[in-house]
Amino acid sequence: MKKLLCLCLALVLTGCTTAPSTPSATPTQSSEANKPGCDISVDCDVEGEKADMSAYQDFMDTDHVFKEITMAQANELLESNKTFVLYYGFSTCPWCIEVLPILNDVAKENGMSIEYVNVRPEGTDSTNDIRVDTNPDYVKLVELTSEYLSENDEGAKRLYVPFVFFVKDGQIVATHEATFDEHDAHERKMTEDEVSRLTAIYEEGFANLKK
Repeated sequence: MKKLLCLCLALVLTGCTTAPSTPSATPTQSSEANKPGCDISVDCDVEGEKADMSAYQDFMDTDHVFKEITMAQANELLESNKTFVLYYGFSTCPWCIEVLPILNDVAKENGMSIEYVNVRPEGTDSTNDIRVDTNPDYVKLVELTSEYLSENDEGAKRLYVPFVFFVKDGQIVATHEATFDEHDAHERKMTEDEVSRLTAIYEEGFANLKK
């Protein structure tokens, strides 16, 4: 079953997106259906401050592991030889809301922090999304990670969120986009089985950093 997409603010599928050059476009306008996520670490030495995750619905852990960095800083990390975990998302993306506590718990169990890039740092609506082709940092991100990204209807690689990169010594060893093909976060929460499966995926990602 093809993956479903989400452009938060409209019902679509497994994540949240913006159109390549028109950040205010809606999912129906872009017709990017069947997409898997939202488009549009062993502690590393990033000097990111503890992220404010209070805008994420029902996320109550004030002692979380997320450190907020910019997309430019994330690109620098991806070009380094460091080991880290990198999470892209935003606070009103339904899929991000669901994965956040799971990712946080697994990271804590592994004693690692997570570098967080908020793709809508100035607000939660699509006009504030930085995943646009006019943003040189986003263009560079796509160039650096294109083999791991999904395509939109026009065949262009896009970053759908939530997206997690597990990077060891500068090499991407695991990634995960959104949740699962069959899960539409606009319609329902993940089942216990889906939560267990996603937990196992994240656990495997962290394990890859220790091999």
